[in-house]
Amino acid sequence: AYRGQSAEGSFDQDITLPQWQAFDDHAANPGQTNGKSPDIARHGSDLFRALIHGDLRDLWVTAQAELDRRQVEGLRIRLILRPPAVAALPWEFLRDPDRRRALAANKRILLVRMETLQRYVGPPRPLEATLPLKLLLALPTDPTGQIDGLAEEAGIRAGLDSLSQGRINLITLTGRFDVLKLGEVLEKERPDIVHMVTHGLPGGILLWQGDEPTLVSPDSLRTALEWTDSVKLVVLNACQSAKDPVQAPLASLGAQLLQTGLPAVIAMQFPIQDQAAMRFAQLLYTSLMDGQCAGRVDAAVAQARSGLYALNNQENHFGTPVLWLNSPDGVIFNLPPQDQPNGLGIPTPPDTPWIPAIPAKEIEIAPLLAWIDSLL
Repeated sequence: AYRGQSAEGSFDQDITLPQWQAFDDHAANPGQTNGKSPDIARHGSDLFRALIHGDLRDLWVTAQAELDRRQVEGLRIRLILRPPAVAALPWEFLRDPDRRRALAANKRILLVRMETLQRYVGPPRPLEATLPLKLLLALPTDPTGQIDGLAEEAGIRAGLDSLSQGRINLITLTGRFDVLKLGEVLEKERPDIVHMVTHGLPGGILLWQGDEPTLVSPDSLRTALEWTDSVKLVVLNACQSAKDPVQAPLASLGAQLLQTGLPAVIAMQFPIQDQAAMRFAQLLYTSLMDGQCAGRVDAAVAQARSGLYALNNQENHFGTPVLWLNSPDGVIFNLPPQDQPNGLGIPTPPDTPWIPAIPAKEIEIAPLLAWIDSLL
């Protein structure tokens, strides 16, 4: 649907098909593929062609033309994905083959995943927030030694230091903490953002219980997050925390956290290198906290994806972060106006290339089989 018009078409792809299984295996196990990388551009183009054809192609061309002519300031593509085998596809790699460009490369195209069925997701928490915001950085001890917690913290601090004064405070939680300790800190500190750096699987993330590392289930993590209603955004820098099992709808860890009332959840569908993850976080928080788009998480994610794409579009880092959104306009907290948006005492010129603060026009895409949807 776009500007009151709609189009329908067939969609015949899902994660169980051989080409997508191969892509998923390569992306999920980069060190076990004999140095071979999946052809990201080809797979992104294949997914685009399978989705955007016939009448849908006409609708897309109309939207893209209006974006090019600046008749609209941006496009928010809302993906409502059913059944689960369709949701498990790597949608963040969508690439328009005619324009030879990934959608993630354009910071004026905001690609988000949404769920609109009341049975799965209810209304979001209140969006009121006061400055300075609080960001809780949770860094559980890594028993494998593969995660450099100090480097992760230093990278995020460096990004936050570039923000205008008084915008955000960083709180850290480190060591061998369990989910109860996490819940206690959430209840005490009442952060606005929770950023977790750990190992992950579709079935949970790694924390501790006593002196033993343990996989914390989505239900346990949800319980801890429900101890406070202050959190508006959870960022899970944990591999495969965005992976969608094909057995049930809205079953990934990131998607399940949306059911706590969170306006937004960002999680990783594939492994991501530490440097890329830190750069993503820096770009994300800079855009989310300062400038003309402060408070709009979909715009901030678009900015961060575009930056990762510009730095390296041969790897899958730019499409690894997945954004689930439960906010109609992308706003996850209302911030007071910033007189010095660039943090340097110099007002941002009106023609600065930036994602505009006014709402983007909506494109709503819901690839599904009607008879399957009726059974869910």
